[in-house]
Amino acid sequence: MTSKKAQNEDKKLIKTNSIIKAATELFIENNNELPTVNQIADRSNIAKGTVYLYFKSKEHIFLSIHQLLWIDCVARFERFSKTNRLLKGEGLNVQPIVSFWFEYPHFSRLVTIKAAQIMPTLSVEEINEVVRSESLVLQEKSKQMHGLMKESTQALGHWVDLLDLSIKMIHLVWLKESMYDTIIPDKNSFSAKVERLLNPIWHQHVKELERASFKHKPWRHFMPSTN
Repeated sequence: MTSKKAQNEDKKLIKTNSIIKAATELFIENNNELPTVNQIADRSNIAKGTVYLYFKSKEHIFLSIHQLLWIDCVARFERFSKTNRLLKGEGLNVQPIVSFWFEYPHFSRLVTIKAAQIMPTLSVEEINEVVRSESLVLQEKSKQMHGLMKESTQALGHWVDLLDLSIKMIHLVWLKESMYDTIIPDKNSFSAKVERLLNPIWHQHVKELERASFKHKPWRHFMPSTN
């Protein structure tokens, strides 16, 4: 039998998802402008006071929406490339990450709003928590992608920086191709520019890590086999 506590948690999750769904729908319908809490409450059929029980403000609602999409964006990098492909000089597989931007074109506007409107409303503690949680997501994805569990902290940090930089660069390409979120870009053009922009920095980074790994291999690794 489901416990009362579990039932309460389920109800909270349902209401949270309803608020996020309503806010996202309104955001898209309003040409990527933040709706009011009143509008979100009306769309989700949840009392305004109840909405505030789950989120401190509309900015916190859209910070949650941004974080959910951002996590999905980072997850796409698992299929984005394979280290051995890069070492062989093969191109990046940009389609998984490109597809994300076309599935969620409002993500670009959320990135801009987060920096300009949302983060300035947060306390220092809240900002630190956002930065920490995003860093943890990048670290985990870096470990999954490249088997860095036993790598040095410095090497892991390089991969985290590369993922973070890649997302920022893709966003800049999207802004230019979408005329700053006023149109949906041509997918082929966007894909080609993302690949052309990211290929060099990923190839260079992987080669540098490979050289570093080669230097630190034990001397026995280079001895001829006696078998």
